[in-house]
Amino acid sequence: MNLNATLIAWNAGALNYSVAGVTQTSIVVGTTTTHLAALNHYPNDPILPIVTRWNALIEATKGPSTFGQTNLDLPNTFSGITGELATAGANMQIHIEPHSNIVASLRPIPVIPPNPIKSINNLLKEST
Repeated sequence: MNLNATLIAWNAGALNYSVAGVTQTSIVVGTTTTHLAALNHYPNDPILPIVTRWNALIEATKGPSTFGQTNLDLPNTFSGITGELATAGANMQIHIEPHSNIVASLRPIPVIPPNPIKSINNLLKEST
């Protein structure tokens, strides 16, 4: 399940966020995948420096980029950067593993879209 959320807090693997005004908590694990943010969508945004460090850490990683340790609040770890993003109230696209509260992947996003994209099945139903 993909969620577009506003981060609220980060505490040693527990990610608190708001989806449409509802607070939720999911667990980030070492194998949580990190994805690049589209930096060109952040003009004059105060969180751009944080998101830039997020991208730099992904690009510095050889091969697939995973979250790693979730209890490190060091500035240039995914854990430390996620803490900064949460403090700044950043928006994230969060993919949750099916039938769990485990975060499969994370990607910073500049804004939460106002209307969810309708699936092709919903569009087909509406046209009949």
